Amino acid sequence: MSDPNRRAFLGGAALLAIPALVENCGEGTAVGKSADERVAELIALSRDQHGKPHVARVAFLTPERTSGTLPVSAAEAADLRAVLASGDFKLFQERGLRFDNKKFVYIRESEEGTVVHAVRRGEFVTIRKARSELVVATSVDGMAHPRAVEAVYQYVQRSAAIA
Repeated sequence: MSDPNRRAFLGGAALLAIPALVENCGEGTAVGKSADERVAELIALSRDQHGKPHVARVAFLTPERTSGTLPVSAAEAADLRAVLASGDFKLFQERGLRFDNKKFVYIRESEEGTVVHAVRRGEFVTIRKARSELVVATSVDGMAHPRAVEAVYQYVQRSAAIA
């Protein structure tokens, strides 16, 4: 929580009990875990103090495959990878992003292009570049998206720590 840019975007009020969430979710993401276990872990990280999850669907995109509960076509994944690799977000500004054949309006990129946020009616998406994959998560309809953003951040940090 020491990054002032992340803190400013997330707003402090929605981040209650994040250390407790991280502490109660096990030892991190093991390389051998199934996609279902990884999705469950990320959703667990997004739970608020009342136990309600703030992440609805998740996709893990590697150059070889896509897994998780958020359908992402090969073309959608290729567009996302190409824009993140180039650092030029004009395409997203003009066309938006697509996941599960649904258009999301690009909001912004942050952390030097490693994080992208987009929205569509009732759904917020956050994309974070990790070492060997992209993690994409949508927020639960009507739930605060800052907790979903923080859950993805925590998940990627934990994954990097054991890699």
